[in-house]
Amino acid sequence: MKIFIIGSSGAIGFNLYRFLKKKKLNVIGTYNKNKKPNLIHFSLGNTESENKLLNKINKNDLIFFLSSYTDVSWIRKNKKKSEKLNIVLTKKFLFKLIKKKIKFFYFSSAEIFNGKKGFYNENSKTNPVNFYGKLKFNIENYLKDTKYANYHIIRTGRNIEMSDEYSCMIKDCYLTLMKSDAKMAEDNLFTITHQVDFCRAIYKIIKLVKVPKILHVVSSHVISRINFANIIIKSSLNSKHMSYKKCKFKDIDYGEKRAAKNNLDGTFTSEVLNIKYTKPEKIIKEKVKLIDKKYFK
Repeated sequence: MKIFIIGSSGAIGFNLYRFLKKKKLNVIGTYNKNKKPNLIHFSLGNTESENKLLNKINKNDLIFFLSSYTDVSWIRKNKKKSEKLNIVLTKKFLFKLIKKKIKFFYFSSAEIFNGKKGFYNENSKTNPVNFYGKLKFNIENYLKDTKYANYHIIRTGRNIEMSDEYSCMIKDCYLTLMKSDAKMAEDNLFTITHQVDFCRAIYKIIKLVKVPKILHVVSSHVISRINFANIIIKSSLNSKHMSYKKCKFKDIDYGEKRAAKNNLDGTFTSEVLNIKYTKPEKIIKEKVKLIDKKYFK
């Protein structure tokens, strides 16, 4: 069995690619513009590129589909381009996988929920409020409508990888806290998942005989934005330069609606996989230690 990770050059994909390689699995990863060592080029929507990749895939193989625009702010400002890749071209390629009867996992997001209640499980009603969430929601509904038996959906929250190569919410918050006008929403809830835990979970999914249709591969340790910021401040060598004012989530201008309680419930998937996740305090402290090396004054 070969494992294809389509969209391996991003933070989630590249860490997963390297992890599965270390497990001695037959992994093939793709990149489009962000070239990485040992990945092969693939351009979604390019017929020649798609056919070249599809010719390498057979019915015993497994596909993880991560190819997508994921920057929520950028997507809001570039709706047409985002819709073309994240919906139009994605649907066409997934249909080709369905025709070949290939088992695949589509990566979705916590953003498919409206964030009013939080603690969303695999069966919770989806109702996205931002454009990125609506794009993911569209593909999820498309897959459900196909009635295809061999697709699965993996929803993720905020994954944290331990390098300075990719964007990271801990680093973003760290730098914001060093500004004089920093604000933290006390009613903002979310989860963070260590990238190693995430990769371990995916490895276990590969080994499952019977895979649930939808999986929340995410830590269930919920943290508030205030506690998140406080742990960063307490852990950082730059703590004396950091401060913030408390506010409500609605008072922060994102340019569009966002989900305030943006946390998935990963209990079901954790039980299926028999996996425990690193607590947020430990993740934050580990990442802050790396960030301090670059930004300590």
